[in-house]
Amino acid sequence: MKFFRPNSPTESLVRVKARILITGSVRDAAAQLSQEALASLEVFQMLAQKLMQRECTVVRSASQLMAYRPWAYYLVVLLSKGILHDPDFAKTLLSVHLEGESAGNRPLELVTVNADSRFEFPNAEFFKDLEDFALGLDNRGEEPLPIELGPFLSSAYRALLNVLALPFSPWGSLSSLMETVSLEGNLT
Repeated sequence: MKFFRPNSPTESLVRVKARILITGSVRDAAAQLSQEALASLEVFQMLAQKLMQRECTVVRSASQLMAYRPWAYYLVVLLSKGILHDPDFAKTLLSVHLEGESAGNRPLELVTVNADSRFEFPNAEFFKDLEDFALGLDNRGEEPLPIELGPFLSSAYRALLNVLALPFSPWGSLSSLMETVSLEGNLT
């Protein structure tokens, strides 16, 4: 049996025209947290695809999201502890907020799922700091997000958090997982 293995993450995107994109924090900074978050993303993707009979895929970066963008209608964000401080997630969300609609694409409908009971909704001070300083330096020593993007990031986060988040846990019973995914079933 021959398996297709793409040379690059975007090479395989041509074969899949996902209508539902699923994202969240998948940072490597805290290995346990990233493994848990990745498991939640993958479990949610499998259940959503099975229940809705629509192509779903997990996107882990802004470039992946933009490659799927022409076919997508929904962006499901699994909220977890630390996601709002993750520069990779911020870049992914900003790509939707800034580039997606300006490129003539239809707006993606945001759907949020609380995949981590430790996720804390931010206060007004968080948004003010975000507007003034963006996210600053990340743990990996990469370039920080430009401060000029702070107001856009704050606006993107506010739009994201205005959507009611349903609870979800990859360790829940099958019936509770199916119920959460089916409640999100208006994505079809």
